[in-house]
Amino acid sequence: MASQRRAFTLIELLVVIAIIAILIALLLPAVQMAREAARRTQCVNNLKQIGLALHTYHSSNGCFPHGSNFCTFDRGGGPSHPSHWSVHSKLLPYLDQAAIYNSINFSMPVWAMPPTPYDVDVHVTVRQQRLEVFLCPTDTNPGTLSQSVGPNNYMSNWGTAWPLRDGMFTNAVWRPYVVSLQMVLDGTSNTAMFSESVKGDDSNSPATLDPRAEVFFLTPPAGIAVSDFLQFADDCENLAPEPGNNFSNKGAMWFFGGGGFTGYRHLTRPNGHSCAWGMEVPQCFGAVSASSLHAGGGVNVLLVDGSVRWVSDNIEVQTWRALGSRNGREKAELY
Repeated sequence: MASQRRAFTLIELLVVIAIIAILIALLLPAVQMAREAARRTQCVNNLKQIGLALHTYHSSNGCFPHGSNFCTFDRGGGPSHPSHWSVHSKLLPYLDQAAIYNSINFSMPVWAMPPTPYDVDVHVTVRQQRLEVFLCPTDTNPGTLSQSVGPNNYMSNWGTAWPLRDGMFTNAVWRPYVVSLQMVLDGTSNTAMFSESVKGDDSNSPATLDPRAEVFFLTPPAGIAVSDFLQFADDCENLAPEPGNNFSNKGAMWFFGGGGFTGYRHLTRPNGHSCAWGMEVPQCFGAVSASSLHAGGGVNVLLVDGSVRWVSDNIEVQTWRALGSRNGREKAELY
C-alpha cells in the first residue's frame, strides 16, 4: 500500500506566517534601536575628536580659536570684507585634514570671488568638502547644497546673551575675541564647548523640514541689553511658527563662522525653537538652539574637559544657560 504524504493545512500555514510576523515585529524595533545606538556612539566619537582637536590647538596656541575670524583684506582702496572663517576650519590640521587647511588663505574671505574685489573664487574647492567628522550619522538629510557646500551638525558654544561674551567661542564686531582655559571660571566640567544641530536643506520653503532644522524670524526688542536677550529667548520659546517666516540653512556649512551655521547659543532649551534677530541671519545676536534627531529627546554636549554628556530637552533653562556660560559662577551640574 502506497504511503500517503501529509501536507500543511491552510490553518497551519497561517499560524506559521503569524508566528514569523510576530517575531519580525518584536525584533525589528530592537534592530532599529541597535542601529541608532551605533549612530549615537559615532556621534559621541565625533564630538570627542573635536574636543581632542580643540585641546591640541590650545596646547599649540595658548587659547581656543575664536568663533568667527574677521579680516580687513582690501585691494585697491575698496571696502574691507569679513572672512568669517569658523572654529571648525582652524581645527582641520588636528583632524587629519591638513591638506584642506593648507589650501585656505585666512587673510581672504570665505567667498573670495569676482566681482568684489577678487579675480577668482579661491576657496571654491574648500567649500565643497564634505567632512564626516562634522556630520552626525543620525541626521541623514544631505541638504540641497551638499554637493557644492559641505554641511555641518556640530556647533560651537557662543554663550548666552551677546553683550556678556560668556561663551567659549565668542567674537566682537570686527574684532576677534579668544578664550583660554584660564578664563573658564565655572570649571571645565560645568561648561559646554560644542553641541549638536539638525541641519537644514537650504530650501527656505515653508514647513518643509522638522522645526529643529529651521530658524524663524522674530521681531527683536528695542535694545540689546542682557534683559532684552532673555526676553527675546522667552518669546522664541513660545513662538508659534508661521509658514514662510523662516529660513532653513541651519548647519548648511562647516567653514562659515556664523550663528546658525557653526555657532549656537544657550538661550533656548535643546531642541527648542531657533530664532533670528529680526530679518537678519543670527550671526551674533539670535537665539540658535542645540538640536538633534537622536531618540530620547536631547542632545550630546561636549564639555570643556573633553567629556561628552547627554542633556535632556527637559533641563531647566537656567541650568542650560549656566552650562553655556564659562564665567558666570552659576550652578550647572549635570546628573
